[in-house]
Amino acid sequence: MKILSVNELIQNLEIYVGKYVHVEGTLCYQFECCCLYHRPKSEWDKHSDYNSSIWYGPAFNFSLEDHTLKKWSSKRVVMGGTIRGPSENLGGCGHMSMWPAEIEITQLHLHGRLGEA
Repeated sequence: MKILSVNELIQNLEIYVGKYVHVEGTLCYQFECCCLYHRPKSEWDKHSDYNSSIWYGPAFNFSLEDHTLKKWSSKRVVMGGTIRGPSENLGGCGHMSMWPAEIEITQLHLHGRLGEA
């Protein structure tokens, strides 16, 4: 199983839209900011943090409790899910359409602990 970085996914988005992938990054679980950031931070897009992150939204297709997401926020994780590209009408994904892509998660693991969440 190949695990993509967030920047690799975004740079090759046309290849991955509609496909199931695994992406590694730093989980962010905050009000209006549910995203996966690229690791390491030194490789983030210099123009906007959003360009080095993907939205995962607050609604999941699997059960993971709110307190677990809060505990895992800022930790290195691997997400498995289907990739969506930006909305044609809004030009982006997520809150205020600020993210270049979205992942519909079906798996979430702490890095190094792959297995169903």
